[in-house]
Amino acid sequence: MKKTEEEINNDIERLRDYHIRKALEHLHKHEQAIVDYMADFVASLCDVRKEDIHSDSDVVYIAHARWLYWYACRYLMNESYSKMSEQSSRNGHTFSIRTIQNGTSKMATMVEDEPTWKRRWSIVRHIIKLYNDTTVHKQDNTIVIQVPKGMLNDKVQIKIQEK
Repeated sequence: MKKTEEEINNDIERLRDYHIRKALEHLHKHEQAIVDYMADFVASLCDVRKEDIHSDSDVVYIAHARWLYWYACRYLMNESYSKMSEQSSRNGHTFSIRTIQNGTSKMATMVEDEPTWKRRWSIVRHIIKLYNDTTVHKQDNTIVIQVPKGMLNDKVQIKIQEK
């Protein structure tokens, strides 16, 4: 049975919609993985647990780590605050858009004024630049990261684990 032109066009439209949905699903999974890796990295850099970053704890050093995480996500993905609120929600707790705005604003001031946070932000920003840079070199399954002199003076440990 031969298909009409309209039936063929409908089939093409269904295939196009299917492939667009699949591509968006793939991009969302990739985006979520990047956000999760950023949480791991910031938690390690700030000496807290990843779960702490996603918690509603108001302990100062945990809140500061959370703000750095939000600040980094905003810088990396240029996400809206509502999208960041969705991504930061864990264990039934949702951070309000205003909370995220305030946290990123406070961190913006901290990375300008406080040497410890300035140094941490420079490390995170450098990692983000490496992520965005397509010229990262791989040699024998090892990623070579070139860090400017003096950047890692405070016994910073970078842990990369395969999941």
